[in-house]
Amino acid sequence: MDDAISSFSTMLNKGPVPNVATYSGEEIGLDIKNAFELYEEMLQKRLSPTIVSYNILIDSLCKRGLMEEAYFVFHNALNRGLIPDIVAYTILIRGYCKVGRFVDAMLLYKRMLEDGISPP
Repeated sequence: MDDAISSFSTMLNKGPVPNVATYSGEEIGLDIKNAFELYEEMLQKRLSPTIVSYNILIDSLCKRGLMEEAYFVFHNALNRGLIPDIVAYTILIRGYCKVGRFVDAMLLYKRMLEDGISPP
């Protein structure tokens, strides 16, 4: 992981200029603090995070049982005009189930269906 972060730092300093895909790929496997730092850096460089970028953050939070924070990130994506995909909903629903919040999982599932997204 240190090699990946080192390579990414070299890109920032010497080029080529990282894009959204580079940042999203770099977020995989990082701890929450570093993932959010990369997210903030994307915003500072005026790169628009994609739903995939948000899904990575949401998944990291859900895996740690931080559901309020995960839902906040989900709403942040909505507020930025992004449309959640089946992956975003599945991550959150699974996270709610993992921490025993089955009512929240069912409410989110209902919202997903209302938004026209059907499970495969």
